[in-house]
Amino acid sequence: MKIVKILEVRGDEVVVETNSGGGVFKLGDTKPEGFPFERLNPLQFVFYEFYFKEDAGKNVLVVAPTSAGKTGVAMLFMRGRGIYAVPTKALANEIYRTFVGIYGKERVGLRTGDVFEEILEDRDITVCTYESLANGLRTGKDWVKPPFVIDEIHHIYKERGVVIEEIFGYLNYLRLFPILCLSATVPKPESLANLLGVEVLVESEYRPVPLKEKYEYLKKLKNEELVDFIVKIIENLGEDEKTIVFVPQKELGYSVLERLSKEGYPILNETLPFVPENFGEFVAFHNADIPSEEREKIEDSFRNGNLRVLIATQTLAYGVNLPADRVIIFVREFRGKFYPDVIDVYQMKGRAGRYGLKNEGYADIYIFSKLDLDKAFGRVQPFLSSGFFFDPKEYWGFPSFISLMMLGSVKFAGKDWKSFLLNVPSIRRIPKNLDIILQEMYNYLEDRGFIENGKLTEIGEVLLEGSISPLAYAEMRRRVENDMDVLLAIRPLFYMKKIKDSLKFFLKENIHDLRLKFRIEHGDFDFPNDGTDELWMYISGKLIDYPNISNPPGELGFSYSDVYHLARALLTLRENGYVYITDEDILRIMHAYKFGLTLEFAPLGGIRGIGFVRANILKMALREFGIRKVNFGKFEFPKDPRKSLEYYLFKRYKDEDKVRREVEIILGILERGEALGDERILKGFAILKFGKRAIKYMGADKVEVLRELGIGNF
Repeated sequence: MKIVKILEVRGDEVVVETNSGGGVFKLGDTKPEGFPFERLNPLQFVFYEFYFKEDAGKNVLVVAPTSAGKTGVAMLFMRGRGIYAVPTKALANEIYRTFVGIYGKERVGLRTGDVFEEILEDRDITVCTYESLANGLRTGKDWVKPPFVIDEIHHIYKERGVVIEEIFGYLNYLRLFPILCLSATVPKPESLANLLGVEVLVESEYRPVPLKEKYEYLKKLKNEELVDFIVKIIENLGEDEKTIVFVPQKELGYSVLERLSKEGYPILNETLPFVPENFGEFVAFHNADIPSEEREKIEDSFRNGNLRVLIATQTLAYGVNLPADRVIIFVREFRGKFYPDVIDVYQMKGRAGRYGLKNEGYADIYIFSKLDLDKAFGRVQPFLSSGFFFDPKEYWGFPSFISLMMLGSVKFAGKDWKSFLLNVPSIRRIPKNLDIILQEMYNYLEDRGFIENGKLTEIGEVLLEGSISPLAYAEMRRRVENDMDVLLAIRPLFYMKKIKDSLKFFLKENIHDLRLKFRIEHGDFDFPNDGTDELWMYISGKLIDYPNISNPPGELGFSYSDVYHLARALLTLRENGYVYITDEDILRIMHAYKFGLTLEFAPLGGIRGIGFVRANILKMALREFGIRKVNFGKFEFPKDPRKSLEYYLFKRYKDEDKVRREVEIILGILERGEALGDERILKGFAILKFGKRAIKYMGADKVEVLRELGIGNF
């Protein structure tokens, strides 16, 4: 493997070391044909000189800090064509906007699940998520063409890394090269390069904004002591510094936020385990529980400089471009493992430094352990090789990704499916324990009728084409055969969502009573630990009694792309005769998940401005009038629902003024006489059903779309 290291940048000179030597090179005014910027920065210059001129066509890994110019490296590599894959939709949208600004909309495509495959045209450049690329490779889509850029490749060490491994399996097996892997700074880049099997490694620690790091190893503290410690640090921060405070656990972050709230600091979050003393833009907490609407508001406030302090878990270390002047990272150790781990800490440090605004960035790392954090990297493994057990009932997340990879391996290699898996980075030399587990999964898929005689069966092909996990499908069938409520029966189709513990911090001890009610209502059915009980709490309106919950928290916040994926899966299964369900059923299901309503009242969620809480209050008020179901389209509400609305709002809020304001807002919304049904969901479903023919309805109103679908009251 050829290794190229940038050791130092001195003005217009860059110091480079390679396996065969190195030297000092002048940047000059080199500008390759088609490169969109005036000149190459140090990283781009070295990539051009040492890869592009000498080794173009080989697979390469580039490891460099945030803001070092890796996107420009990708442009050099792609030369106006190919695939750019990223871990998140937010990052895909960001890269897409950058590329459209350079190459034009007619040359750049976006595939994230939010944009419908049914109406997309192939483009010279496609920006996509890992999952979209994996599905395109599994099913042989025409838009999947080299060269390939895999950004944020260090995700291979995380659970999402299973999808990266599958992508590499297809690319290596089908000889689809070249591949450029981009990574933020990681310990021991050569280890990552060897894992990926690249031929060239370009490594740089040069940062456009220098980073000053401070490490402190401290004795372990109890929770309350640690909360005190963190709060004092936040209170002593400089007034002109934008600061991110990374905490190892959500519970700790909520405790710090609650303490700051009690001390009078304004809080930007709305959905919390407690009701804040006052709301405002001083501090907020960013984590996976925060509803997407609130998360976007928090990110915008921090980006714009209004929010000074952002407490966060490791979720903020990936995918969202939110630089800060200073990052403060708290690391705990338990039985030799660090939380967050060393990979997360490196990504968190990368948030420090605002290019063009401040001359330096600062990273303060507090480690509550005597063990050395950097030495812990030797124990960090790619997620796939870290070991797992196969339990078909635990279908969500990682096992589902593996089961789809297994179907893909059989599709491409038949009975010789293990030869395909040898192209997956972590399985190149299949260890005995992993071989046993993979064989066990293969046997399960064969026993369940997804594989026969080394080939995919019809249902196996359908599931692979629809990107539906066979483990999730099997669990769904088990629930359907037990006559379970449809919203709970199809929960497994959201196999990328864990859901479990989404309400843990918000309901506290009350969650145990609600779980008991769920068990009583659903008898002796053996549910896996997948959060189905919390889903029931959400869709049945149980959360309305908790004023601290303004929006669905955690993975109960179903996005539009979530419900589009679900509808696509149901349509695929219906078209092939594996489920029997009407268009209206699917639309009700989509609305129910998105807005947290029962099927009978799901269309209420589609009224503009009504939201999750008000829709459920309105549902209960309508029941007072003997209404047991509402239809899509035109609907006549009772003439004076004021008293009923007040009754249910007082059960949620104690503040009389707040109740009166909410009543007036709801009545004002109803006075518009708007048709029931969410416009985005209706039009999205029309695209899924009619394909390009549905484009003509994109400018239509809801009633026209419903009329074309033949659903509801006109």
